[in-house]
Amino acid sequence: EGTRANVIRYENGGFNFDYIVDAFVAKEKHSTESKPFILSLDKIKLQDIGVSFIDRQAANDLNVYFKDFKTTVKKFDLDQNTYALGEILMDGLRLRVEQDLVKEVADKVDDKVDSLHQQKPLKLDLSTIKFTNFNIDYGDANSRTYAKVLFKELNADVRGINFEKNIYSVAGFALRGAHIDADIYSPPAPNKPDNPNARNDNGEPLRLELGDGVLDGVTVKYNNTAIARQSRGFDANHLDFAKLNLHLKNFKMDKDLYTGRVESAEIAEASGIDIRRFTTDFEYSEKQAFLRNLLLQTPGTLLRDNIELQYNSIAQLSSNPGALRINANLRNSQVAFKDILAFAPQLRNTAPFNTYPNGILKIDAGVTGAVDDLMIHRLRLVGLDRTVVLASGRIKNATHPDKLYFDLRIPELSSTARMVNALLPKGTLPSNISLPREFHIRGTAKGYADNLNADLNLRSTSGNAHVIAAVDMRRKGAELYNVRADLQQLQLGQILGNKDLGVVTANISAKGQSFDFERGNAVVSGNVQTLYYNGYTYHNMNLNGRL
Repeated sequence: EGTRANVIRYENGGFNFDYIVDAFVAKEKHSTESKPFILSLDKIKLQDIGVSFIDRQAANDLNVYFKDFKTTVKKFDLDQNTYALGEILMDGLRLRVEQDLVKEVADKVDDKVDSLHQQKPLKLDLSTIKFTNFNIDYGDANSRTYAKVLFKELNADVRGINFEKNIYSVAGFALRGAHIDADIYSPPAPNKPDNPNARNDNGEPLRLELGDGVLDGVTVKYNNTAIARQSRGFDANHLDFAKLNLHLKNFKMDKDLYTGRVESAEIAEASGIDIRRFTTDFEYSEKQAFLRNLLLQTPGTLLRDNIELQYNSIAQLSSNPGALRINANLRNSQVAFKDILAFAPQLRNTAPFNTYPNGILKIDAGVTGAVDDLMIHRLRLVGLDRTVVLASGRIKNATHPDKLYFDLRIPELSSTARMVNALLPKGTLPSNISLPREFHIRGTAKGYADNLNADLNLRSTSGNAHVIAAVDMRRKGAELYNVRADLQQLQLGQILGNKDLGVVTANISAKGQSFDFERGNAVVSGNVQTLYYNGYTYHNMNLNGRL
């Protein structure tokens, strides 16, 4: 209690206490034989302890002070490399380290520790740990690593530790009132293979069980000074969490398995991430991944219910994504484009994000099946210039666009010319085509992009139409088509960009081969109630002909 120690190592390697050691150096030689070194320490209680170490030779300094430290040493057996501690309590730690001290000490004892470990693997038994009111300041100019850690409380209830098998079991962990600020210089390692599973020296993957984990009132700043900061969006090398609250239960990490439950989470990060509510049961394993009982809420996004993925192996996710099976139910949800751009800022210059960076898309959907054979039980999208999509059906070969097959029922497809023009790549529509300012479509569509059947009703600001069509475009120059169209006050000239053509009301049927009218043939029939052409309006014309 009330102890202070000030240690200095001089430039010549000597210490300020050498004269004391020299006074007690034994003159007689002793036998080198020794018995196993076992200590019986029992209870340890330290109060108001301060130690400083100034290393003038290597320019390393350490300063440590703590108000209170208590523990019980149940076992301390160096011969068997086995140790056991009871409850560990520590309060008021003030630690300042300016390296290379820790590295130097480690260098000197590494050989001894490794030798001991090879003879007897380290066995450590811990129980309850409670640290309060810590203030740690660490700096290493050699590795360019600097960190400041302050926290009010850290609690842990350790069930078991097995260093040899790399297994750790913790009943509970809580970190409260923490402020972490770290700068680390870590350049990317060239040709370093990805290894998500941390392994120990024996090649054993990390296995971790956490019964209950809590982060409460935590802020984190982290900068990898070896990598330039991104101009926008989430940057894993430069983090600034103003709020990090998390309650995690029944977490397990075992080889390729990650599972548990997020009871609650609140996360605010400088890139724009602002998670107000988050709860879910989750799993990521060798053959499946899911978020069940999901609720994720930001100021603009709300996702809820279930997303489940199944696959034969993790490698299949990239090698054969079409075989990935999906079971997703997103109920009364919505996505803010701002949140997507926070994680994928590279999308900012692509449609629709370039036109609607602050857009919100409402989603209600239920889909099952493989990516290349997907059943859409329901799909409702609302947002972006009054766009509404209601659809159900089946889509095949989504990962092979040239073989894409669809069988869709469309109760409603409503949008605007502005939205469609913003969404489609430039040049998709001919320059002379002008879409109606607003339009509403319902009906069915079935087939492939080059061989389809459609029954569609159009209502728009440029008139109405009902079109039943079968079109086969698989043979260029020999296309087949069979179209019946009921046009009501359709401003065909405006749509086609033809000033000579105006409003049309007509019933027309056309059946033929080839879109090249000079070489093809077609039978056309119908009745034209009204047609404006070249300054004249024509009424009640019967149309019958062959091309």
